[in-house]
Amino acid sequence: MRHLLSSLIVCLALPVGAQEFTTYKGHGGPVMGLVVTQDGTLASASFDNSVGVWDGAVPGWLEGHDAAVTSIAEGLDGALVTGGDDFAVWHWGDVPRKIGQHKGKVTSLAASPDGSVIAAGSWDGDIVLWPLGAAEAETLPYPGAGVNAVAYSADGAFLYAATSKGDVLRYDMETRDMPRPL
Repeated sequence: MRHLLSSLIVCLALPVGAQEFTTYKGHGGPVMGLVVTQDGTLASASFDNSVGVWDGAVPGWLEGHDAAVTSIAEGLDGALVTGGDDFAVWHWGDVPRKIGQHKGKVTSLAASPDGSVIAAGSWDGDIVLWPLGAAEAETLPYPGAGVNAVAYSADGAFLYAATSKGDVLRYDMETRDMPRPL
């Protein structure tokens, strides 16, 4: 018993290897989304209506949304794309611009594998494909409920959507046919 007690005291007295971490402070509300870009830049979306672009622990701010920014993705050439409770989708390229407007809150964004198209899911039930070039936006067939999340397959052949009805749907990106629940 004495040996066990002395072993326990030694274990408690040894320093535990501290993990290194950094706290990024600056947002004035809950952080709702994060993305690490291909060049290693961290960007955050927040309820404070802003996007933080972090250089170390120091933020630079992207302002334009009129309500909480709830989703963020990296598009073509590393430019950020954000969606929010103001129903808007913003592209933060060389010239920041609002590229689209939904009829409900934007809940999720996903960049196509080549970064040329952003899929946006919304509580209005729309899934809109927002091209980052000159092409027109395209709305996919109605999924039957509000959309909580969207994600492309690695090869871009499919877009998956999770709905508030509890379905996960798979859209064929070549045919754009009405999907069936998985």
